[in-house]
Amino acid sequence: MRAGSVSGIYLIGARYEKFGIPMSYEWVYVGRSNSLSRRLIEHLPINEANPLLRSWIRDIGDELIVRFAIVPESDTSKTEMVLVRTLAPKHNRIMFKTEKENEYYIKYA
Repeated sequence: MRAGSVSGIYLIGARYEKFGIPMSYEWVYVGRSNSLSRRLIEHLPINEANPLLRSWIRDIGDELIVRFAIVPESDTSKTEMVLVRTLAPKHNRIMFKTEKENEYYIKYA
């Protein structure tokens, strides 16, 4: 594995604080990549292809937060699916079907 080619999951969102204490988080995008460093550079406002996410990133200011987890490449798809279902990020364009409820989670940018 070469430097910068670490696979994993990342979340883009906002952290809202009161008196310097995190009070809530709003996760707006969940993604996966075989190269986290390359993919996160693609989410810089100047490079972001998703116009709604680009606008959100520009507007959010100091509350912007990015978290990532190094995950084996074989587990990134399943982990991303679980996070999208759980967090329902508003700027994802991914659709996942649940087995139990037979519902679709659709998020379009």
